[in-house]
Amino acid sequence: EAEANGDDDNDADSVNSFSFTTPVGSNLLVACLIFNPDSETVSSIKYNNVDLTQRVSADHSVQNQSVEIWTLASPTTGANTLAVTFSAGTKSMAQIYALSGTNSESPVDATTTDETGAASTQSKAVTTNNANSLLIDCQGQATNSTGSPDAGQTEQVDTIYAAASRSARSSTRVTTTAGSYTM
Repeated sequence: EAEANGDDDNDADSVNSFSFTTPVGSNLLVACLIFNPDSETVSSIKYNNVDLTQRVSADHSVQNQSVEIWTLASPTTGANTLAVTFSAGTKSMAQIYALSGTNSESPVDATTTDETGAASTQSKAVTTNNANSLLIDCQGQATNSTGSPDAGQTEQVDTIYAAASRSARSSTRVTTTAGSYTM
């Protein structure tokens, strides 16, 4: 089960922060996706002043943008502040998910990145080791375009940064068996 919330920060600040409420549940995990159209370095991400762990980072130097996924197992429930600190001011977006029923000892089953694509339609295969995995994808593009997730995926983010000529997308997919899935 997932609950999601996000925030755009178009003021080019070095800190992007907002409140997010983690619901009560068992085996909780928060996952934070960073869409950074300026490719600035993330210095830290804290939820209720606790550091998150970076799981995926993809920097597309030609398009001057990056996407990252960070997680925190067993977060404090209730309303807390997510604070993302960058090395310099940036027009970024942070999206946070609260997930229950996760394996909090080893929450990340598999990761993959693709930093080469420039087409309007992107896809990447990932192989899960466990059944009942939640797949999270994120994509940044150097265009003002929107997209639609593939069948079986649920759209979470589809945002255009018109001033920066960039867009960000994210979707999720729940698996029932271990194996290869394309997002």
